[in-house]
Amino acid sequence: MKKKKYNKFALLSIIVLLASLVVEVPTSLAYVKNGSKWSNPTSLQYYVDSSTLYAGNEHYATWGATAWNSATEVEVSRTYSSSDNGRLTTIVTSTTDLGAYYAEAFRYNSSGSRCVQPTICTVVRGKIVINNVDFKKLSSTGVRRHETMTHEMGHILGLGHEDSSGVFSIMLSGGAGFIDRKSPTTDDFKGISAVY
Repeated sequence: MKKKKYNKFALLSIIVLLASLVVEVPTSLAYVKNGSKWSNPTSLQYYVDSSTLYAGNEHYATWGATAWNSATEVEVSRTYSSSDNGRLTTIVTSTTDLGAYYAEAFRYNSSGSRCVQPTICTVVRGKIVINNVDFKKLSSTGVRRHETMTHEMGHILGLGHEDSSGVFSIMLSGGAGFIDRKSPTTDDFKGISAVY
């Protein structure tokens, strides 16, 4: 009888060991810093341009801009003034096809130059351009328009694309597809913590 218990225990141990070798457990790597950061990320503002209002994208712009506010390191609020104050991101909509992107984020430093990854850059102004030709092809009843805007605001806040296999992140590049989620994931928030 004791021998059978020992055999069952040994067999179970071998199965657990083999399973741990075969099953890949995802790690918390769902963020890549893009080299940009704001000097005061707890007082950022976004402005919805009239082009975004007329295109019917205000709701998505607002969602994406404020989706990151659950992170203690950032706070983004709406302003109705387009005056550049060193902490403003403007959200505009283009009716001209801009190519393969649903939207694109741009960050600028104090000299007006674009912050380009991987250059270290202190951001004083952001701009998100919605490519309405492709953006309106995304279902308005699903979450992909929300996800796109949240993704672009992630770039504005300092996150790059994450393309590691098996990673669940709002910051996946377009080639990796959508995760069909409106809000940043736990690892996306860890990325914000790493930036700030």
